[in-house]
Amino acid sequence: MIAAKSRGAFSFFEQLLANNAIAFWLVVISCSMIYCYSADFPIVSYDSFWHLKTGQDFLSAGKPLFYDHYSFTYPGTHISGSPYIFQLIFALVSFIVGDEYCHYVMRIFAYACLLVSYLFFHRMIHAGSSILLVSLPLIILFLQMRSLVRPELFDYCFVVTALILYIRGADSSSTKYYMAVVFFMLIWANYHAAIVGYIIFFGFYLDRGIGLLRLKAGWSLYLAWFFSGILLLGVGFINPSFEHALSILLQNSGLWVTNINEYAPLHKTDSFIKFVPLWLLSFFTSCYLWMRGKYGLGIVNIAFSVIAWLVMGFVTVFGVFLACMVAYSLTLFATSSEAVKI
Repeated sequence: MIAAKSRGAFSFFEQLLANNAIAFWLVVISCSMIYCYSADFPIVSYDSFWHLKTGQDFLSAGKPLFYDHYSFTYPGTHISGSPYIFQLIFALVSFIVGDEYCHYVMRIFAYACLLVSYLFFHRMIHAGSSILLVSLPLIILFLQMRSLVRPELFDYCFVVTALILYIRGADSSSTKYYMAVVFFMLIWANYHAAIVGYIIFFGFYLDRGIGLLRLKAGWSLYLAWFFSGILLLGVGFINPSFEHALSILLQNSGLWVTNINEYAPLHKTDSFIKFVPLWLLSFFTSCYLWMRGKYGLGIVNIAFSVIAWLVMGFVTVFGVFLACMVAYSLTLFATSSEAVKI
């Protein structure tokens, strides 16, 4: 009796997955409902208040965005790499819906941007509904770990968009993707945490370089690869502070670890053991990517897992990237000869 019911339930699940459209939207709606419900939980954060108040003061009183008005540690000092775009968006949302609801609206808006970018990524790699059933809940899980209204809310969408450009351009011989990457990094350099984009596109240029060697390309393609890489590094200085993300990281990393808990090493916290399966998943995903010749993606995946090990606040960025890599690896496997044999 129990066995018959189990077979019936399994058969229903198989039929559901066979109807891709129903299964696809069922997963999307279910995960979105879970996130929208959890996003309404009140989270007290002085950091969120700092970003909101800085944006409000600029819009209402014209106070400069690039000086610290509220921090008790460095009051009145210049801020390197200020996330002024996020602060302005946050303040505008607060003026429209009020301070009481602006945190919730920002979370939902950021999630909508991430969801749209991920669904585009999912379609681009030709992944099935069964893969979405793995990857999207994984993204929701990581979003729950860090739901503060801070600039990285939109960095998650940037990560997925960078991967879209990466995968579309890595196996192409066209040079147009170089300019798309450079323009995208110009936007990211003016938003927040552009160093994440530079790590991702390091892998992109590595894979493009390997591809040029395999094709035995002419010098014109090598020159386009080299000079576009120089241009990519250069646009990192085009921001109001004229400071590169790499230089900011090197200057302030010690102060961040000393003064801010979120930059503390994750492996020294009590919750470290919970993340061990995810690091194992990351390791095996990278191994499979290397087996399929995706060397840059595998290296970036390992780099992000190491950074998440060392910096607690990086976990969700790592998780969103890992979910995309799991989806991509499963899609590669599903279309491979090994999957056909199985």
